[in-house]
Amino acid sequence: MAPWAYRQVINRMELKAQENRVCLVKVPPANTSRTCPACGGVSKKNRVGEEFVCIGCGYTADADFVGAQNVLAWTTAALGSVKSPRLLESKQHSTAY
Repeated sequence: MAPWAYRQVINRMELKAQENRVCLVKVPPANTSRTCPACGGVSKKNRVGEEFVCIGCGYTADADFVGAQNVLAWTTAALGSVKSPRLLESKQHSTAY
């Protein structure tokens, strides 16, 4: 992808997030699918094609799934939660009755 096209995509995402009151968290893509979500070990050898097998602890999963797990974990660490404040508020009101 050309740098200008990438920047346009990022700008559009930022705009849409702002319009919809969504907190956009930027997670560096480096090693997202090479980091073991079980033990935290990072190695190029952990990922072979679409398969993830941790050389440290033996954890196995689809490499894209591992990457998504890590992005979620790092986002949760940055924000404290990934749940919508509106959803949390509506659950509190529904259980109060």
